[in-house]
Amino acid sequence: MYLSGSTKGIGRAILLELATRGASILGTYTTSSSSYLFDELSVIISSLYSTTTSTHHVSSAAPKLVGIAADITASSSPSTIIGALGEHFGGKVDIVVFNAAVMGLAKMGEGTINSTWVDQAMAGAQPPSIESICLSSGRENDVPLCVSPNF
Repeated sequence: MYLSGSTKGIGRAILLELATRGASILGTYTTSSSSYLFDELSVIISSLYSTTTSTHHVSSAAPKLVGIAADITASSSPSTIIGALGEHFGGKVDIVVFNAAVMGLAKMGEGTINSTWVDQAMAGAQPPSIESICLSSGRENDVPLCVSPNF
């Protein structure tokens, strides 16, 4: 599974819910300084799957959780995410959740919208610039579902 904006708010809740159900997740956060938030989530999930044995090993049934810094407004993020999916998950993705958002922080009624803010918001709302996305269950004789963003 790929989940953008995985360390706070709704993204955090989605990660916790699906990881406790056994989903392995590549989660993103905006900056490297937020990595500790993902690490905290990994510890929580690992503790749920840990076994009480003399060796104190985590059960092999624990889902794989990988966190990477990938700002959705940066043009390099799609290739970073695709590279991490290939490296850590063999390029297989069952679920994609585009949760991250671009916000302008201002008090209610005092916010302004300018062209830079709109450009960043639109960049964050668009899928990566790729020719197609293919998803497969990995089951034998299963036909992958491929979607092209060029409708």
